[in-house]
Amino acid sequence: TIFARGEARESSSRSLLAAGLLVMLAGIGLLYYFPNFSEQFAMPRRWEFLWLAVAALIGWRAVRAIATPRPAHVQMAVKHAIFGLFMLDAGVCLALGGRSGNIWPLAILLLALPAMALGRWIYST
Repeated sequence: TIFARGEARESSSRSLLAAGLLVMLAGIGLLYYFPNFSEQFAMPRRWEFLWLAVAALIGWRAVRAIATPRPAHVQMAVKHAIFGLFMLDAGVCLALGGRSGNIWPLAILLLALPAMALGRWIYST
């Protein structure tokens, strides 16, 4: 919300966009550490790569929008953050499901496909 505040016009405050990026990365960091709060979760090493990939995908567009705060760049960063929610939700579902062979994280990721297809006709930000 902080990041998307001025997405329709030229953003005048790069510091506000940077604050929005910090909030997004802090949220991703909390989800990365989520399994460490309980002894019942023992996540494999690939857990770290999942969150690094999510942070990189969202952060790359956000940094580009901060560097050049044109509406098109800010809107693309917001769109990537919205679609990143599928990855975040699947990651949390993976942590809660443990190693039980849970198919729900994959089902959540597959929901991104119709969302991206609809995003061609429906304004997503």
